Amino acid sequence: MNNQYEEAREWFDANWPCCIRLDIDWTCRGYDYPEHVVEWIQNDTTCWRKLNDDNGGTYEYFARMDKR
Repeated sequence: MNNQYEEAREWFDANWPCCIRLDIDWTCRGYDYPEHVVEWIQNDTTCWRKLNDDNGGTYEYFARMDKR
């Protein structure tokens, strides 16, 4: 994993510790996620799964679900 993805994961874990599902337009854009975090969500298939294209794409953080 590259350093930018690690920084994105750290930001997400610190700011959204319970979130397992989100969409890009409403959640990421509405709450001003840093761009590198949005890119991580959209591109890191080891942690995130795209569920549909609604609202810019709805994603599930399955890596977090496995740790519950």
